Amino acid sequence: GEQALAGGAYQEAILFLAAALERDPPPPQDGRAEARFRQARWERQLAEAHLGLGDTGQGRVHLGRALQLLGAPLPATPRLLIGSLLRQLAVQALHRAFPNQTAGRGRRPPEEGLEASRAYLRLTEVFWFANDVPALVHASIQALNQAEGAGPSPELARAYSIMCLAAGSVPIHRLARAYARRAEQTARRAGQLWPLGYVRFITCVYLIGAARWAELHEALQEAEALLERAGDRRALGDALTVQAMSSLYRGQFRHAAAGFDDVHRRGRRHENLPHQVWGLLGNAECELRAGRFDEAARLLEDALALLTDHPDRAEQLRAHGLLAVAQLRQRNPEAARQAAATAARLIAKFRAPTSHYLLEGYAGVAEVYLSLWETGQDSSGTRRAARRACRALRGFARVFPIGQPRARLYQGRLAELSGRPRRAQAAWRASLAAAERLGMPFEAALAHGELGRHATGTPRGHSHLEQAQALRRELDLPVESIHHAN
Repeated sequence: GEQALAGGAYQEAILFLAAALERDPPPPQDGRAEARFRQARWERQLAEAHLGLGDTGQGRVHLGRALQLLGAPLPATPRLLIGSLLRQLAVQALHRAFPNQTAGRGRRPPEEGLEASRAYLRLTEVFWFANDVPALVHASIQALNQAEGAGPSPELARAYSIMCLAAGSVPIHRLARAYARRAEQTARRAGQLWPLGYVRFITCVYLIGAARWAELHEALQEAEALLERAGDRRALGDALTVQAMSSLYRGQFRHAAAGFDDVHRRGRRHENLPHQVWGLLGNAECELRAGRFDEAARLLEDALALLTDHPDRAEQLRAHGLLAVAQLRQRNPEAARQAAATAARLIAKFRAPTSHYLLEGYAGVAEVYLSLWETGQDSSGTRRAARRACRALRGFARVFPIGQPRARLYQGRLAELSGRPRRAQAAWRASLAAAERLGMPFEAALAHGELGRHATGTPRGHSHLEQAQALRRELDLPVESIHHAN
């Protein structure tokens, strides 16, 4: 089972590890520590195999069992979660205040601490994709405290990188950058391919949401090379997805589409459901930009079909947000409204966004409701939904800077529809400034388009429309429609 897991043969790993656990009766609570540790390791490895196939539900179940066996269980209620989080924050503060006195001096044997850290590290992925910020922060700090108590290790480097992601989701960007530096230093000292590749990849996940393209390019190149040499197909596919998303945000749509094609092919070859879904959703977004709305809708329906048996709220949110816009462009307003309502219900279930790639899920809801309002379908329910969607998008932008241009763009449309033209103009100018500052030319084209179409017949309006069309030509996009987001 361990050999199958190391080789990425996840189905075989599940069969062998499950068989091993069946033949090894669970020890009693006061049973031998060696037996409990062995079973905890197998449970954690079984979780790794399920996660490799994209089955986060079973992955979470087996990680919970592993931590129970290790005596570091997950909190069972929100109240217990808050209490445990406060205790772990106090431990981490002590570690930061006295690093030389606390490193390697945990309460449990080092190998048990490292195994608990491995389980919590995997749980951070589960909570990140579930957009569960409190659970994500708790698991991140648990993983780090357990690893620091065991002393320097590859797990410690990984834990520092996860703390970078957790701090960025709060967001506390200065702290996120500090943990990223510590993660890289620790990984380089460990001198192993995979930990350094993982650390560089996780740093990329943080950097893309912050639109730090120069740093991202360097980190991605190193991460991809290291993960390919280490033979980790799953993490390599994740890194390639981040590369394609980076191209998408920067307006390099042809390059992005090729990248998403590659991710989708790899996902099918290795039976990795998340990679298949990411490839389909990414290509659907590229098709929307190119004005091929029927093809975009087909890809989105394919992605939603894959998610039927293995639902993932984050991926469903993104898919329904994009589908709502595709249906709006197909001139099917009722279908667009229904898809937007589904995405809005998913947003309401999230405490806070943790994933940068949810931008179009949040933005799609706002785009559809604002467009319905603008075209005269302005019932009180539509207006309320538009305001809620814009408020949610502003919350997304507070965590992920890449959302700032679109959040301000739609805030301008909301102000215009509410009879506040001056406020609208200020919001669109802020959208344009954010897009130019962040190096996002597609977002700049959208802002120029809004500024231009609301100053029709004036030299300033004409200039904005010309700049919008010039940017769209540079991005190889249709120029006939420049006033809507997609």
